Amino acid sequence: MERPPTEQPVGRICFRGDSREPDEIFRDGFSSRRPDGAIRFRHVAPERRTIPAAHASAFERSGTTVLPKFEYSRDAGRSVEDPTRRVIEYPLPGDVDNDTAVCVTPRFVMATLFPPDIAVADTWIYVAHVQSAFNTHAQQVAEGLRAVKKEMQARLRVAVEQGEAVDARWPEFLEDSALWPLYAQELATKAVGGRDVVAAIPCRRVWSGRDWTFGARYTLYPERTRWNDGARVPRELVQAVRTFVAAEPTTGTTPSRASGFHPSFKTFQDASEFSS
Repeated sequence: MERPPTEQPVGRICFRGDSREPDEIFRDGFSSRRPDGAIRFRHVAPERRTIPAAHASAFERSGTTVLPKFEYSRDAGRSVEDPTRRVIEYPLPGDVDNDTAVCVTPRFVMATLFPPDIAVADTWIYVAHVQSAFNTHAQQVAEGLRAVKKEMQARLRVAVEQGEAVDARWPEFLEDSALWPLYAQELATKAVGGRDVVAAIPCRRVWSGRDWTFGARYTLYPERTRWNDGARVPRELVQAVRTFVAAEPTTGTTPSRASGFHPSFKTFQDASEFSS
C-alpha cells in the first residue's frame, strides 16, 4: 500500500496567489478544504503515443507498456489492428489533490497565476513563512525523469540496433508532457497560520489565451501592499520580504505550459547522455 506524502521541515518564505481579502487571510491563514487526513498525491492517466511497430521491441525492453494500435476499417466494418503501428504508454507526473493541501511556491512569478481562473483578473500575492511542507516538485521531478529515461533508452536502442537516424524532433519525445509541471516548483502543506502570513501584494492579470495554461501578463501594485501587523515571523525575514517587494519589477509575464520546462539538450546525442 502506497504511503501518503509526508511534510518535512521547510522554514522558508513562499508565495501563494489567492483572491480572498487580506483581512480574512491575516486572521485565518490558509487551510485545506479537507483538514482531516493526509495530503493526497494523485497519479494521472498515462500519456499515449503512436510509434512504428518496428520500434516496439526497443520500448518493451525499456520497461514501457506497448499496446496494439486499432483503426476503424470501412471494409471490415469494425476496428482492426494496424500491423505497422503500436501505442506506447508512459506514466506522467502526478499532482497533489488540491482539496487535501494548501499549495505554495518559492517562485514568485508562479504565484501570479493563481487562482487559475481566467474570469478572475485581480488577486493577491501572499507572502508567508511556511514551516513544513511536502515537496511536490521533487516528486514530480522523480516521476517525470523516469518517464524520460525510459524513452531515451528506447530511442537509443532504435538508433544503435536498427541504424535509424533519430534526433530530438522524433514524435515520441516526451519532455513537453513528462516535464512541463516542474516549473511551478510547488510545495504542499496542510495549513499556513494567519500569523505566518507576512504581506499581501495586489496583482492584476491579463490572460493570454483560452485558459490559464496559456499564461498571463501581470501588474503588481507594491505601494498598496498590505502588511500583517499580527504576523509572528522573525524580524530578519520580514525585512527581507520588504526588500524583495521594493525591488520586484511591477510588470511581468507568467510562464505558460508551452514555455514551462524543457531540457537544455538540443540533439539526440545530448538526450541520450542525459538519460544515462
